[in-house]
Amino acid sequence: MDIMDPFIKDFFRFIRGHLMEIMLAYSATVLSVYGGDINNSIKKMIRKHNFLVRFGIFVALCTFGYGFLTIVIGNILVAYMSQLSNVWLISIIAILFILIGLIAEERKHI
Repeated sequence: MDIMDPFIKDFFRFIRGHLMEIMLAYSATVLSVYGGDINNSIKKMIRKHNFLVRFGIFVALCTFGYGFLTIVIGNILVAYMSQLSNVWLISIIAILFILIGLIAEERKHI
């Protein structure tokens, strides 16, 4: 087991070094699964406005809304995940991605 220790430590150092990217990928995946519902809700609210207003709101939602949510969710997840031990960290990351994969499958995104 002592032979594997440097590799295990390097693996977790790599994971922790890229935790922000991993959590951004997760939050972007969550938003892609639920983005259609968000868009439909917004579409219902702005249906009666003219084209330019609808277009502006859609662009703002996609650029600022989704971008902001991705960064905020990613930062919140990194703050919590960085406090976990290595075993819990990799377990939670795997569970989160499996869970969103199951949700995407249920919602017919896969």
